[in-house]
Amino acid sequence: MTPEAFARWLADMLASGKARNKSDCARALGVLPKHLHRYEANGGDTRLALACAALLAGLTPYE
Repeated sequence: MTPEAFARWLADMLASGKARNKSDCARALGVLPKHLHRYEANGGDTRLALACAALLAGLTPYE
């Protein structure tokens, strides 16, 4: 996942109302808010991209 794609995901989460702020996005991903800065700067791996897609699609954790 590129930094640009992560920034789009953040914007899409906020615009869709699935998150009120970046802290909500971090909580949904299961990471600390400070990790979002790393993803915004460097992007992330395929696991991050899949998690972001699942959250935006409204999927819940697989149990």
